[in-house]
Amino acid sequence: MLTLIRRLFPLTSCIAASMLAGICLADAPTLRLPARRPDALSGSAFAKSIESLPLERREDRIWQEVIHGNVPSFLRKLVPVPVTAIFAGRTLTGCVFVTPDYLAVGSDSDYFFVPLTPFTAQRIADRLGFLLPTPKIVDDVYAAAAVKLPPSPIPPSSAMTSVTTFEQHNATVGEQRQALLAQYPLGALVAGDKKDLVICKALADTPGHVAIYGWHKPDGKPIQPLYLGHFAYWADYSHGVRLVADTMEVEGKPMPIAGVLADPAIAPLISGEGTLAVSRYRFEAFPQPDDPTIHLPVDERIVTLAPMPGVRVMIDEPTVLHKKVRLVLFALPNGNTIEQTFGRRMKPGDDWHYDIQHIGAQTRFVRSRVQDESLVVAYLEASNHAWPAWIRSAEPGAALNIYETVVSRFRDHDLRVRTRVFEGRQPDPARD
Repeated sequence: MLTLIRRLFPLTSCIAASMLAGICLADAPTLRLPARRPDALSGSAFAKSIESLPLERREDRIWQEVIHGNVPSFLRKLVPVPVTAIFAGRTLTGCVFVTPDYLAVGSDSDYFFVPLTPFTAQRIADRLGFLLPTPKIVDDVYAAAAVKLPPSPIPPSSAMTSVTTFEQHNATVGEQRQALLAQYPLGALVAGDKKDLVICKALADTPGHVAIYGWHKPDGKPIQPLYLGHFAYWADYSHGVRLVADTMEVEGKPMPIAGVLADPAIAPLISGEGTLAVSRYRFEAFPQPDDPTIHLPVDERIVTLAPMPGVRVMIDEPTVLHKKVRLVLFALPNGNTIEQTFGRRMKPGDDWHYDIQHIGAQTRFVRSRVQDESLVVAYLEASNHAWPAWIRSAEPGAALNIYETVVSRFRDHDLRVRTRVFEGRQPDPARD
């Protein structure tokens, strides 16, 4: 009977099979957490209590609340999500189990979604015996979701990593969800309200970064393509942590997800990139806001912004700014990262790209000879490492949005702005 149902209804096989086999939602995997204490903080009270904390202390507080059970009851019972793939001409079916919404602190009546760095997200997943999703699982969750909330972006700014902005977005999503509670009670699968922290193949080659993906629009297309431009200490209001049970169903049989990801014959069920040798983030300590490929003197600092999906901005500025500021907006050469464009002292085995620009060293040279104004360089990186192609595919006004986000940091200064854009050519002094 189960085999017949799988042939007739492959997309719903895991749900149908669960019903017939007695593995209904009441028996679905759950978050292995203590019961929530009667005196536990509400979501809104907890958010207020961490507003002024630095990132590492804030995330330690979130960790403590979660592992001690201050998590809404509706998030504790996982929901099944069917997954399919075609491999060697054969349709595979399976099912993963995920939290019905993103990780939150508080009660069912007052909960607060907690954007996290991958360090704390992975720490929680490890503690509970769960995983973070792949981009394909994120797509499958959206397809299966009973509640598809339209994304509610907040205009990008330097405040997007603040708890105050987290609260603002939490309130917006809460209103959206409240309007649908009568039709879809808490515990129904929800998607569209956040981007996901994900695992992917590129993490192996991009240590110290976070991978984000998703935030699907009503047409099913994600606002955020897979992006690894943020360092691992970045967590903004749009990020969510959805936990995935470490055991899934493959053709009706339970299998560890790590084993599925390692098997080329069945990995396509949950990975659009084939097999994944590593299914988790690896950190020895909490990530700090200093990229090891960029070494700064004490009078210089780095500020990282994400003005819109697919764009990373790194601002290199003096720690003390003069009233007069000369700002250079530097759109990277095709094929280069920010770190490669900044440059560094080379050592054996380094990628040759680190030795062709050395804009960081040139900037310091100019600063040493200009005393009455501060030179600031904003490095602009597109996710495809090709600005001309990115601009052609971007929505109207994208370039202006990036410009205004960067310039707004210096609104209190006497500002002069210069742009520098490479288009795959050598600089021409007559033009540039």
